[in-house]
Amino acid sequence: MKIIAALVALLFTCIAFPQANQPWRSFFSYNNTVDIAQSSNRIFAGADGAIFSKSVLTNELKTITSVDGFKPEVITAMYHSPTYNKTLVGNSNGLLLVVNGDNSILNVIDIIQEATVQANKKRINHIYESEGKVYVSCDFGIVVFNLATLEFGDTYFLGPLGAEISVLQSTVFNGYIYAATPGNGIRKALLTNPNLNDFSQWTEDTPGMWAGILNYNGTLFAANTFGTLFRLQNNNFLVFTTLSAGITDLREANGYMAVTSPQRVNVF
Repeated sequence: MKIIAALVALLFTCIAFPQANQPWRSFFSYNNTVDIAQSSNRIFAGADGAIFSKSVLTNELKTITSVDGFKPEVITAMYHSPTYNKTLVGNSNGLLLVVNGDNSILNVIDIIQEATVQANKKRINHIYESEGKVYVSCDFGIVVFNLATLEFGDTYFLGPLGAEISVLQSTVFNGYIYAATPGNGIRKALLTNPNLNDFSQWTEDTPGMWAGILNYNGTLFAANTFGTLFRLQNNNFLVFTTLSAGITDLREANGYMAVTSPQRVNVF
């Protein structure tokens, strides 16, 4: 529970401090925390124009700002890869910032430069890692990013007839990749299928309006946009619990499932 408590505390903390030991000093307000990520010993958080992290062992605080070359648009998603020791930060315009373990920063602009996708559909909603690849859920579909080469690969337009549809979260479960969409149900495809960029390889597993999906402890959970959390049992999604407000975030943290609504974090 220690890391869960740190996550919640970091999510609602209000701090402002300068960057130390720099020729230029930066002053940012960190009271608007957009997303969080974690490693085994640090909690990372994205705020307006910067990210900061806190050691769960020593409470040491670190920041990465524009002084360090970190120049986001509007942060919308974060993920830390413990295997590659990289923090990925997604933005509203499709910019993907990769912060390496030495705090060097790579700006990946492939989504921004995707000419076939309208600018207002390039928002990055979620970042999920599986076997060295991250699946970047966007407002037009899913893009695959290789953590070893730091390059984008395939793009999945998985809507009906290949339409661009918003994907809010993805996960891998029992050999399938699942995508939660707010208007086109839960869609899935066989992960080992080499033709996932072909929309016909994707099927609608469960209709409805979905806000998130998570493989937690070997069980698949999904949250709809109305605040109900479902659990997959015998190939059917059954109600697990219902919250009083919509679910805004669904994730695993230190062995627990954290389900966030606008005013509350529920831990299972």
